[in-house]
Amino acid sequence: MLFKSLKSCFVLLLVILFSNLGYSNPHPAIKSYDFNDDVVQAYNLTTSLRFKEAYPLINQIKKSHPGNLATLIVEDYIDFLALMVSEDKLLFKKLAANKEIRLAKLQKFGNANDPFHLYLQAEIYLHWAAIDLRFGNYLSCLSGTYKSFKLLEKNKIKYPAFIPNAKNLGLMKVLVGTVPESYRSGVSFITGIDGSIEKGLKEIESVLNYSKKTKFIFENETKIIYAFLLLHINNDSDHAWQIINKDKLDYDTQPLLSFIYANAAYRSKNNEECIHILENRIYDNKYFPVHLAQLLLGRAKLNKLDKNANIPLNNFLLKYKGENFRKEANLLLYWYYNIFKNQPKRDFHYASVLSEGAAKAETDQAALQEIKAKQKITPELLKARLLFDGGYLDLALKELSNMKINEETDPLVSLEYYYRLGRIHQQKGDDSAGIKAYQLVIDKGRNLPYYFACNAALQIAFIHEKKKRWSAARHFYNECLDIEPIIYKISLHGKAKAGLIRIKSY
Repeated sequence: MLFKSLKSCFVLLLVILFSNLGYSNPHPAIKSYDFNDDVVQAYNLTTSLRFKEAYPLINQIKKSHPGNLATLIVEDYIDFLALMVSEDKLLFKKLAANKEIRLAKLQKFGNANDPFHLYLQAEIYLHWAAIDLRFGNYLSCLSGTYKSFKLLEKNKIKYPAFIPNAKNLGLMKVLVGTVPESYRSGVSFITGIDGSIEKGLKEIESVLNYSKKTKFIFENETKIIYAFLLLHINNDSDHAWQIINKDKLDYDTQPLLSFIYANAAYRSKNNEECIHILENRIYDNKYFPVHLAQLLLGRAKLNKLDKNANIPLNNFLLKYKGENFRKEANLLLYWYYNIFKNQPKRDFHYASVLSEGAAKAETDQAALQEIKAKQKITPELLKARLLFDGGYLDLALKELSNMKINEETDPLVSLEYYYRLGRIHQQKGDDSAGIKAYQLVIDKGRNLPYYFACNAALQIAFIHEKKKRWSAARHFYNECLDIEPIIYKISLHGKAKAGLIRIKSY
């Protein structure tokens, strides 16, 4: 259950981890780790999802430089990206044996006196831990994470100045630091990782500082990791957007970067930018497809109540082979056909939320819970919710202004109304009105199973922290942790814990 709940935070981040480097030669002599121009080119083709071009180049490197270990990790990264992006079970069965084959070659032929020797093994373990998490192999995920961490710790002792160690160690510490207190000691005991959001972020910041002074192959990767953690853990969307938007990247030849950048735009409420990135870039069949981009595009278009939002959502359901996010996509289509009045299709997607896919990701759990609640949709609330998510605040507020809330209003409708009102006021910068609405939500919804009261407390804490009202912020972070919603509990409590860590010295 623990790893299922962590998945929504862990999966999108692990998709964007950019490693490097590798090996492939059957001769028992000690080999080198040469990250020459050809290897870098193969790596760049791989991270561009141009696997059909990367494979011949890797084979060419093996023939021309049979003692170079730098091909193994590129090959492993192809497997990693293909499986994380597609969630194809048949492909997983086909590729699963590659992990042990590559590790055996590294362990047998690698130069133990090279800092990349242990590091590359740790990277492979981490890749496959992420893959195992994605495919529900939780014990294998734990084992792989443990082995990766121990190798990185050992490498750090041997080579304390080897900066790639800090990139992955910092990431692991942050992720374990988001685990609830009741579970964290167990996870730390099993994996050996001392979870700490603060310490983990500092390690990643040290990598960024290093990359400013020294040419560093992992620089862009580290920026993306750091931006993601700021966005999802530290609630600093403006800073995250600045980091990821600072360098102009070639999205026309980088479908994965296009998806990552669009996701950052979406999360920071740059909805139009998200749509622009995804809608105006078409990749031919030389690229491995990223069908998740269609889900993101559909959600972004639905946020502006676009009549064409159903097209990318249906494309996602048709082409994506994985079990995750199917319930979410069907819920979005259920909303769509509520808004655009098509009862047969609305009913079809209502049933599909119950029958399709798995309920492992938080968005899928939320979709299933919403359908099971059998709560009648209030059009104004649904539109306000979507418009807010897209950053269309005035339009969202207009939808709420069309509602009349009084003592006879359904209590759940009233609860969500004040929650949406608080979100809009907060985003518009009217903190007093936001806090007033949020307090009503907490008072009305503290003991109900919905997430509204929990997030209301969290948002009040954010407001007070921003104003440097430390005592009030601490109170509402703890208030958030005291409320137990059925859905989004892990992510909301994780953000509250991160907030308490940020302000602990004040």
